[in-house]
Amino acid sequence: MTKKLIIIGNGLGMALDPDHFSLMKAMTRVWESGTLSTKEKELIGALEGIETETGPTSEEELISTQIALTLLSDFRSRLGKEALDTWFTADAKDFPNTLRKYIFEVAHELYSYEISAEKAKQWQAFTQNLISFIVTTLSHVATLNYDDLLYEKIVNGVEMPDGTLLRPSSRQSESGPPYTKDGFISGVFNPDCFDWNGECGSYLHLHGTPLFVTKNRVPQKLQRHSLDYSQDTRRRHIVLANPKDKREIIDQSVILKNFWDVQLPRCIKEADEIIVFGYSGLDEHLNELLRDEETTPKWVIEWSGSRHFSSSDEFNDEEEIEPTQFWNSALGDNVSLIRPDDVLEFTDWENPSDFIPF
Repeated sequence: MTKKLIIIGNGLGMALDPDHFSLMKAMTRVWESGTLSTKEKELIGALEGIETETGPTSEEELISTQIALTLLSDFRSRLGKEALDTWFTADAKDFPNTLRKYIFEVAHELYSYEISAEKAKQWQAFTQNLISFIVTTLSHVATLNYDDLLYEKIVNGVEMPDGTLLRPSSRQSESGPPYTKDGFISGVFNPDCFDWNGECGSYLHLHGTPLFVTKNRVPQKLQRHSLDYSQDTRRRHIVLANPKDKREIIDQSVILKNFWDVQLPRCIKEADEIIVFGYSGLDEHLNELLRDEETTPKWVIEWSGSRHFSSSDEFNDEEEIEPTQFWNSALGDNVSLIRPDDVLEFTDWENPSDFIPF
């Protein structure tokens, strides 16, 4: 069996519950939940492209938040704290914390989900198949979403039809490496653990998770049961921004920067094949890395109802284009496309070409 890199986007959650995992709906739920104060809403809503009544409804609308952060930081560094205190109100100076709070709440909203009874059987079968493949092949997994869907199975394992428990986070042998490593030892980020002697797979939260924090200048991973929002010294590592700003935010996180600059390129080179599952194709910082890998076969698994529009000057603005044309432009010519009506029915991780959608 071949070692692969499996990249999973928000399409996994959308296949389970499109109402919950729609980013637009999650952003709206947070805005209407009462978590943000009226002052905090007004501060964010005062920015160009964002309505105070509705709040942001897409990543693209967050572009002005990054501009505000940059200008505030630049003002402080160039003119000093005294000038900052004179020119800006207390609420304006606290904008970085307000934005951090909002971003965390959106990510936490997407993170907090329980599989419905209606989908439980299908989800069990899907994860049994995927986790078995990951453990058997020591394949790498990288997720772009903030949710806990797959990570919960990495940590707690999956009960197989014969009653055995497959847990990728467990050791392959008493003194050997785990089947899958995520860069943390006893909850503290330590990229050296990716160099563990003995072959194993990697698990990367490429755009972060509410579990990643920095406390007392130490990047850490919270235990899943202790997740909460705190105004103390914790700094979250979550990428929720206009796509053009994502790479800048990644570079500000010691965890995510290591994932993107070191671990993901290594995973790409080690993979015999790359499977991109439930991904929109809109993050150019990811597309560029995958496009540069011109010899490794790539598979894209996406919902049959997915629509694609022009993404560069090669095409006219807002013109809908064929899926194959879109993916060849985004990821390169060595891409094969599978578009099932339900992506959770996909099970042929070893030989994607064997999958027959019904």
